Amino acid sequence: MRRVLLAALLLLIPLPAAADPTGPPVYRELAGTGDGSTAGLFNAIAETTTRRGVKLIGSYDTTGSPTITTKPNCTVPRSYTVHESVAAKDGCLQFARTSEFDSHGTDGLNIFIGYGVVTYAVSHDSPTSRILHSQYLAPRYRCEITSPIKPLLPRYGSSVRTNFLHTLWIEDSPTLTTRYPCIKDTDDDGRPLEENDPSALNDPDKLIPFSVPVYLTRTPTGVDLGRIDEVPIVRVDPSVPTDTIGYVTKQSSPISQDLDDVTLRSVYTCERNTYTPLLPHYGALVRSAFLRRIGIQDNADLTTRYPCLRDDIEAYDAAPVTRDTDILPFDVQTYSDQLNTIYDDTRAGTRISRVNGIPPITGKLGPGQHLVFVVVPRALERNSTVVSTFIGPQSAACRNVALIRAQGFIDSPGCGRAEVGGLNPRGDLPSG
Repeated sequence: MRRVLLAALLLLIPLPAAADPTGPPVYRELAGTGDGSTAGLFNAIAETTTRRGVKLIGSYDTTGSPTITTKPNCTVPRSYTVHESVAAKDGCLQFARTSEFDSHGTDGLNIFIGYGVVTYAVSHDSPTSRILHSQYLAPRYRCEITSPIKPLLPRYGSSVRTNFLHTLWIEDSPTLTTRYPCIKDTDDDGRPLEENDPSALNDPDKLIPFSVPVYLTRTPTGVDLGRIDEVPIVRVDPSVPTDTIGYVTKQSSPISQDLDDVTLRSVYTCERNTYTPLLPHYGALVRSAFLRRIGIQDNADLTTRYPCLRDDIEAYDAAPVTRDTDILPFDVQTYSDQLNTIYDDTRAGTRISRVNGIPPITGKLGPGQHLVFVVVPRALERNSTVVSTFIGPQSAACRNVALIRAQGFIDSPGCGRAEVGGLNPRGDLPSG
């Protein structure tokens, strides 16, 4: 069997949350489409899976140009599926990424990769609580209670929509908004809402399902996640010590998320005038631990010695980070706790640094969790690239636990388990 390598060290390079295949070769051995919420994970796998330096996988987004070209003479609609490709015998697609299992057929091999989580999102200025119970949400999505929230859903066929409704014990259908007319799945101009699109939240009373991995990798401005049934939605990556002190910057900031301690020391000793270094007040534990790590002796008049510093900030308060030059020490556990709304959330509009190239915050199992699969035709179940990349715990994708977590998904010892099922991941959905 030809060897496939997945370069874990590429985690040190920011990977795109979602993108069509980039760079050579233009056409990849395996091409696939599918679920939008898992696109970031499969795009990252595609960009880091090579044989002798040649990329093997092409993963195409759900949105973008109307058509995609996956092979010579294979220009197909972006919505084209491997199920349709096999039926047409055109060889244009070889896999689908999905969070659904089609139990109605035997023409596909469903390979388990891990878990994702869906929760709800509101605008940052929304009065809606960031902790809501499913018993609160369900009657509002059944239109039994029509205030105070305005319930939204992505278009029919979206896995975010289906998985969110499963959490509320509501069966999805193409006529759902007819049955429950208080729900809107179109925008103000009547266009279907795409999943994980923050622009849908143009009213503080609106609430929409949202993928936690997509939120973590794209960090949309002006959007807050809520948690269902009081269960946390994120955690500190298990490979990162929970007492690690990182730093936060504004989301739009050009400041690298991978500054080393030597660089940080030069920033906090006023040797670099392109930064605005902030510190919690004297006596704060996060301040003393951070300064000790980068080799600066702390004292009450530190700003006299280093006049570029500002140190009138409360510990664990990221709200003062308002400029692209601002940088502030912040511990990863508090960042996770604030995102989980365990404490007041001050970190909106910021991002936290990576730790040794690893994003320190990742997804956590809870309400709204769903499986993540790659689905291939049975004819490819012994294909060397399929086997080496996806099948079994030693496959390239399953070995790279760091990449799965970096994309906001939850790894599992069962990664790589293959089970015969249908080739149409959305086959269990009602058609009308």
